[in-house]
Order: sequence, then C-alpha cells, then structure tokens
Amino acid sequence: MISSDMLHALAQEQSIPIMLAPLPNKIQGAYYLAPDNRSSIILNQSLTEGSFEYRSVLAEELGHHFTSAGETPSLASMTYCDRVHRDRTESKAVRWAADFLIPTELLLCKVEDCSVACIHELADAFQVTVELINHKLYYMSCTAPYWTLRSGRELCLASLPSIYIYDPFTDAIP
Repeated sequence: MISSDMLHALAQEQSIPIMLAPLPNKIQGAYYLAPDNRSSIILNQSLTEGSFEYRSVLAEELGHHFTSAGETPSLASMTYCDRVHRDRTESKAVRWAADFLIPTELLLCKVEDCSVACIHELADAFQVTVELINHKLYYMSCTAPYWTLRSGRELCLASLPSIYIYDPFTDAIP
C-alpha cells in the first residue's frame, strides 16, 4: 500500500508545497500552477491529514501535476468546450490517483486472497475513499471486463458496481 508519507515525499520531490486553507463547499482540493511554473496544492482545511479522503484528494491533485499541469481553464469564463476539457483533465487526474494508490496487481491479490468481501472493505484496505475504488474498478473495466487471477478464476467487472469472481472452467460463481 502507498503510505501518506510517500504522497508527501512525492510532492516534496516535485517541489510542490501542500497548504491547508478554507475552501468553498464541495471543493476539497485544488492544484495551482503559477505563471512562473511553480506548482502548489491547496487542500480544504476540513480534511484530516491521513484520512482516506485526505489521501484520495491529495493523490488526485498530484495527478493534475503529472497529467495535465496548466491545462485547466479559468472557471470565470468557461465555455462548453472549456467544461468538456476540464472534465477530461479531472478524469486524467482521478485515473492517475487511482492507479497510484491502488496498484492493479495488488488489488487483484486482495480480491483473490479473499481478504476483502465488498467494495467498502477494499477501500479500507487501500485507505482510500469508496469513490476512488469505484473509479479504479471502472477504469479497469474499460481495459477489460474480466481480469484473470492467479488461480485461473476471473474477476468480473462487466456489471459494475457489482463485482464477482467467476470460474470459467465450471461456469460458476464461487
């Protein structure tokens, strides 16, 4: 699992200060790239450091740095095309966060080892929000609806948000 310290170390390695500040309702974080190309991340001061939400939001804001720094248009005068572009940059950042905090191979191992029984337990195991787990599963399902486990069984993501393990040899769901 990726620790909170690793997230902070990555931000420090990239020279990105992380600041806590009061932000408007529903805004949990923001990535800012100044005209001089210095980046900063602002997180809502209501987030508790180390909480699942804090980790998920921080990873998403780091995702903006690695996938779309400087691409988000100003909110002041957004056209329809600007909103589509913003949604695309948000999606890239969330995908980066999901892939970084929830490595696919580790997720498959957790599922196969039966160490988790539901999506909430999966979120607890990775110390992320259920929303980020759902994004990860969605992105995985876009790549392939079935993921082969070490045992030969398959994780089925074809009917999200429901997931199940399928045995292709017996046509049974264990």
